Amino acid sequence: MMGIAVGEMGLSLETFLSLTPFEFQECYSAYLKKLNNDREWEYLKSMRVARRQVFRTLCPPPGKQISEFDLWELPGDNEIKDHQNEKTGGSTKERYEELKEKWNNE
Repeated sequence: MMGIAVGEMGLSLETFLSLTPFEFQECYSAYLKKLNNDREWEYLKSMRVARRQVFRTLCPPPGKQISEFDLWELPGDNEIKDHQNEKTGGSTKERYEELKEKWNNE
């Protein structure tokens, strides 16, 4: 247990020795939960990168209304789409023309 606490979890020896078995178990459970969340986040991040690469490789024609979310659905996509629509108000032809004009003037 000392190797896990001091080596893996980063506790000092004094802190480890001052913990009761119940306290250590709670710390260890939280540590494992954090490890699993970090692994899941890294997995999702790599999957999003792969999806973006596939989307960019396909280069859909300008007339097609396809997004990277249409290719491959991942957990959490609904939250991302809702946030993007909330932030930009959705993508419209008028918004495209407005941004095109703005960028051409700069």
